[in-house]
Amino acid sequence: MNLTVQQLRAVVVVARERSFSQAGRVLHLSQSALSRTVAEVEARVRGQLFDRSTRHVALTPLGEEVVRIAQSLVEAYETGMRHIEGYQSGSRGTVRIGVLPTAAATLLPPVVAAFRRAHPDCEVIVHDGLHAQVEQMVLTGEVDLGLTAAGPEGTEPEARHPLSFTPLVRDAFRCLCPPEHPFAARESLAWQELREEPFIRFDTSSSIRAHLDAAFGEVPHVVVDARNVAAVGGMVAAGLGISVVPALVVPLVGFAGIADVTVTSPAVKRTLGILAHRERPVSSALRAFRAMLDEAPSGALPLPRGVEWVD
Repeated sequence: MNLTVQQLRAVVVVARERSFSQAGRVLHLSQSALSRTVAEVEARVRGQLFDRSTRHVALTPLGEEVVRIAQSLVEAYETGMRHIEGYQSGSRGTVRIGVLPTAAATLLPPVVAAFRRAHPDCEVIVHDGLHAQVEQMVLTGEVDLGLTAAGPEGTEPEARHPLSFTPLVRDAFRCLCPPEHPFAARESLAWQELREEPFIRFDTSSSIRAHLDAAFGEVPHVVVDARNVAAVGGMVAAGLGISVVPALVVPLVGFAGIADVTVTSPAVKRTLGILAHRERPVSSALRAFRAMLDEAPSGALPLPRGVEWVD
């Protein structure tokens, strides 16, 4: 039994309108063409669907059952077609993002909020992870794009084919110290001044570590290596030592009540950007999200202190 959507829709409309002439107007079909369509359906289901008279059209018991099923099939088909149209236009779909934890908490939320306002039927899934994890997720297709950090001195992930890296923001480095520490009253600090202080350092799994090693060299007085930003903030607050973090990290240690001071001489900045796979197809929803990221520097999305958009 092979019935088309057009045939099922014709039966549903005749049943609803209780009139072949009115149903024909709704479907933009002549009455004779509509009658032929219904007759074809009746031939295929091997039974009469409607009792017809000059004044009245009524469903037969078989007709009631066929119309019930036909209506659900037509509704499912139309829902599916609307979904496909929305997917193609970018108003529906899913965007999966791999992102550094600091960017997931500070940089990404206003972008996602703006995207959801513009595309309320699109789903955004965020996977946070360290730089190596984000890069691997983009490579394997677990996420559609990544938001991660370039290495020090411009060593950006774009060198690794087939990934591309588009700079998005830069953040300066700031020294974290307890509020009673002498550094807390300073306007700025030189990297060399930090070398004699007990130091809370990020371990080698963090993308922050490479920048600190490039700026510092070997840190002589490391108290502890830690991976978690909150752990670093808590240890600084406890007076175990100072630390240095990118500006995007500072809002995440606000709970600790510690001071943060700009580190200059030399001024070191970290670049964060969009990591994408050059050879993977791009959905309309992802294209719309990427466009919003690309346009963010010219918009009004807020940035924490010490963070700037890359032109």
